Amino acid sequence: MKKWKFSLKKCIICLFWGLLISFSSKAQWQTAWEGKGPSFRSIAIDESGKIVVSGSKGHILETSDAGKTWVNLLGINYSDFDFRGIQILKQNTYIAMSSGPAEEGKAFLLLTENGGKTWNKTLENSQKGIFYDALKFKNAKQGYLLGDPIANQAYFYRTKDAGKSWKKITGIPTLESSEASYAASNSNILMHKKKVWFCTQNRIFYSKNNGKTWVAFKTPFENTNMKGIYGIGLNQSKNLLAVGGDYNGKEEAIQFALADKTGQTWDVGADAIRLNATESVAIIDEKRLVAVGTGGTFLSNNMGKDWKKISETPLHVVACKNGTCYAAGNGIIVRATVQDFENR
Repeated sequence: MKKWKFSLKKCIICLFWGLLISFSSKAQWQTAWEGKGPSFRSIAIDESGKIVVSGSKGHILETSDAGKTWVNLLGINYSDFDFRGIQILKQNTYIAMSSGPAEEGKAFLLLTENGGKTWNKTLENSQKGIFYDALKFKNAKQGYLLGDPIANQAYFYRTKDAGKSWKKITGIPTLESSEASYAASNSNILMHKKKVWFCTQNRIFYSKNNGKTWVAFKTPFENTNMKGIYGIGLNQSKNLLAVGGDYNGKEEAIQFALADKTGQTWDVGADAIRLNATESVAIIDEKRLVAVGTGGTFLSNNMGKDWKKISETPLHVVACKNGTCYAAGNGIIVRATVQDFENR
């Protein structure tokens, strides 16, 4: 058994300074959209600067002016559906994932090729127990879909034609009892060149050849209800990062872990054991990373080795492109630039 490395390294004036610190800790995020109802779980940004954010109650919001104005690309017919995944394949071509449950007719994918004017279902499933967790594309044609396991077998599909058809990937190691993935931030799938990863609460499944063969690695995260890994990512050196915690916020749990190049040995720092959960992580620049979750926003200045909380605002997902980051949570979308983070 591998050993995980834990590097354990009343006055008015006080109230004033406490309020000042609280205000400045939120100053780097600027509100770009705010409204009642939707819980946002996925963000996609393309090279032109177009951003789409998806979530519950039929919300797929799009902006092309850095968040000044937003439009919902879906009509009222989709108001009962929870879109926990969104990807931009190319200009005006988006694919969105309604997570489920399948037995209620809510597990399907929608594809638009005209910027959201019309949508077509490209995959639909009504099998009881199916719930989609993540949807990720490596380019305009190739993508992967992860769902809750069926009979301890991973539900993992691949497309090579922009989501128009899907094929089940086989050869994935059997999942353990009660092992599954969380549909928290569309962050359970990761790709780099021919490498593919996906995560459950406490294991990483890895293929070095586009899904032809697979191995599974244990991590220091717990495999218990509402605890474990909520998202994965790569740092600037292509080391694997995992973020998670306790979504119920009742007990301290691991929120940040950094793996070596093999993904089999993990480092958990002293400041990584916290309340609540971190759900999503993104690269800001050559050294800095940002991560968000129910416990707020965290910043790392050394590629994920250490983390410092910089905001208390609960958020679910974050994405960065060309020096600007967008994050979203329950009824809110926020924005920050590299300069905002430098002013921390």
